[in-house]
Amino acid sequence: MLKKLLNKLFKIRQETQSTGFYKIDGSKLILFEPINNTIYGAIQHLGYINNRIHIVHIFNSSALSCIGFKTFTKELIFVLIKESNKNVTINDITKEVNKIDWSDEYSSLNIEDILNEGIVQKSFDFNFLKSTIKDLSVDGENLFKSEKLGLYFQFENELLIAHASLGWDSIATKWLRNLNINMVKKMIDEANLYQSNEIDVYEEVNNQCESLLKIPNAIQNEFIPLHMKENSNINFYNLLIAHYTRNCSIQNFLLMNKGRIKQIDTNFYEAGHFKYRFENDKLIDVFN
Repeated sequence: MLKKLLNKLFKIRQETQSTGFYKIDGSKLILFEPINNTIYGAIQHLGYINNRIHIVHIFNSSALSCIGFKTFTKELIFVLIKESNKNVTINDITKEVNKIDWSDEYSSLNIEDILNEGIVQKSFDFNFLKSTIKDLSVDGENLFKSEKLGLYFQFENELLIAHASLGWDSIATKWLRNLNINMVKKMIDEANLYQSNEIDVYEEVNNQCESLLKIPNAIQNEFIPLHMKENSNINFYNLLIAHYTRNCSIQNFLLMNKGRIKQIDTNFYEAGHFKYRFENDKLIDVFN
């Protein structure tokens, strides 16, 4: 086991070396014994929620197994030192940190995965993200943005509930924009009339474009005349759920048709030429 660390400010006596986990405290390495001697146990031991610590595994080091950082930062929280290594200093750890490819660790895809996990676990509150994403700034009611990450963040009761790219466009929207930029512009203009924030505007537009990709024959679909509006926009989303999938929750339906529907009864709505009935948060029938 570890006998001591080559750290002038801190030494561990041999009889206490029962684990390779060390908390970083300035230039000191402080030995601790986590629950079950696991990485997850170490995170818990230090008082963190699991995904508030970002683990970087060190594969080419004879000294270190992994390093834990405060998520979205390079702030050192703890290290796991390999048991076969006798002497490790804070300088050794710093050298390994400098070798990390941060563009990969905090790539846009990895950040998206981290945020999605945080939303599911309800573990990213405003105060935590504000402490780790330094340029988080107000952009509307419960809406914040980070230019550095290129993301919008939406909160509800101080918890993160959604995030979106500052560029907003989904793959489907980018595809349609390249083919028919005026169609996308008209979708955005209509959504802006009814939605209360930019996230919902682009969720509506992205869902419309994704629905267009899913319907048979796309813009030549036989049901398009039934879902064309007075402004000549087409509700591809309603077309898809009315004639093909029925895959729609009442929340999504109300978002996609906000300000353009009539409620007939509980969970029963009219939008355009069709009536939509929901039960247990699922679309169960559509009437012409």
